[in-house]
Amino acid sequence: IMSAKSEPVAFTEELIYKECIRMHAYRWMKGYQDQTIVQYLEFNGGALISHFCTKYGSHVVAGDLDRKITEFIN
Repeated sequence: IMSAKSEPVAFTEELIYKECIRMHAYRWMKGYQDQTIVQYLEFNGGALISHFCTKYGSHVVAGDLDRKITEFIN
């Protein structure tokens, strides 16, 4: 992937994970507050969340999402 100045942009799995959690935190806050974090991840997580749940464990991903939502609320 190249930026506007044609410099390479490095995406690490860690950066993708952090962005994925951030995006899902905003999404949950916008329209899914009637679901628990686990319900939200099960029904709306998608392929990347599924990958990270397999890699890190569902409890870690759910905890990270919950912490990010709390961070945004505070």
